[in-house]
Amino acid sequence: MLAKLPIKKKHLVLAGTFVSLLICYQLAFKKTIAAWQLHSQFSQQLATQSNLTYQPAYMERKNKNLDTIISRLKTDTAFFRENVISKISVLAQNLHVKIIALPVEDIYYHTPQSVIQRMDMEGDFFSLLKLQYQIEHLKGIGLFRSVEIKSNRLQTTDTNEASSKLIMTVWMCGIK
Repeated sequence: MLAKLPIKKKHLVLAGTFVSLLICYQLAFKKTIAAWQLHSQFSQQLATQSNLTYQPAYMERKNKNLDTIISRLKTDTAFFRENVISKISVLAQNLHVKIIALPVEDIYYHTPQSVIQRMDMEGDFFSLLKLQYQIEHLKGIGLFRSVEIKSNRLQTTDTNEASSKLIMTVWMCGIK
């Protein structure tokens, strides 16, 4: 039936070429041209900006995050020792942890930027970890400088008590 139609091969080749170009444009060329235009637009915007490092939204987020960290860690250094002792002792009492040592403040642990307080606590492993977790989330008492958990097995003669009681030494650092 198609053989009887008066269509020349030239016209079929032109129509086929047009259809194939249309299909190629829809599938690949359209996205490529859009990406190329977007690239040239961004290149022009970058060329017009003189300082690429200044990003106001990023700087605002960064400053906000730093302010929240500093507000969480900043302490009143005049009452740092009393603050740390009172807040931690309440938590320790609730978790059945005993504060066994509060050494006198050492001048070597004071710097112009921070104050450090040491505390020794005794309790079972899970109570000490719960206390550490709760202390980390308290505001206004600084942050942990270091935590050391050790057994007091050599100090006691009863094996049951030695296996269940541990000593946690906490160094709290307050930022002035």
